[in-house]
Amino acid sequence: MLPAEIAGVAQDFQHGRMLYRSDQRRIYVLCGEPDAGRVLVAGQYNPQGGVRQTPFFADTWQEGDDPGGGPGPTPGLFVPQRGFGKVWREQSEVRQCLGYATTARDTGYVLIAQDFELGAILSAPDGQSIYSITTEFFRSGGLVAAYTRYSLPDQSAQQLTITEWDSGKTFTYRPTVRFTIVLDHQRYPREHLAIACDPVGTIGGISNLPATKPPLYALRFAGNHPGTCVVRDDDFAVTIKIDNTAP
Repeated sequence: MLPAEIAGVAQDFQHGRMLYRSDQRRIYVLCGEPDAGRVLVAGQYNPQGGVRQTPFFADTWQEGDDPGGGPGPTPGLFVPQRGFGKVWREQSEVRQCLGYATTARDTGYVLIAQDFELGAILSAPDGQSIYSITTEFFRSGGLVAAYTRYSLPDQSAQQLTITEWDSGKTFTYRPTVRFTIVLDHQRYPREHLAIACDPVGTIGGISNLPATKPPLYALRFAGNHPGTCVVRDDDFAVTIKIDNTAP
């Protein structure tokens, strides 16, 4: 199965991160250091074949459910919302492992996922690294899962999906290269998006858009000729340079 480009969500915590992949409604709980740690396992192990264990939690939150959220015990800490919040509230191990969220809300991005027999590879929201999630089953102790984070090379030239995590950055592409900007409509309304290019026409919009789950929306562009553009939406801003000499 080829890697899939899907809507994803991420939120940072005191001691880790939560990731969500919309195509399978899975929530991954990564506990540990930024570059390595354990992945919490859902379900209870039964040697006689009972509840199935998985390296992810099912997202069972629905619109109309209590969204949760709110301030944490000290300034700068928060109770997570929606699907992340439901797993966090209902699973004591998740709360103990992650601690509180360090952002008031989660952040959407285009996640690239590749499934394997014993794990998965998921792109990180910074667009510059990936998580390799591996699993191993022990008869005496059930499923054990871990993650390792790997940096991707030459990201200044290779990152083709831009999210709110990238605000303030500059991206350089060759003419004809296509890139995508994915934003949350609730925070960055599409009607507020403004593009200023010098010279005019440096980039152009194209219609072949990736699937996104509201409130996320995607815009895709291609470089037309050398120049510089600034893309703004309220406090989000990125600079796009089109350069014939880009890698």
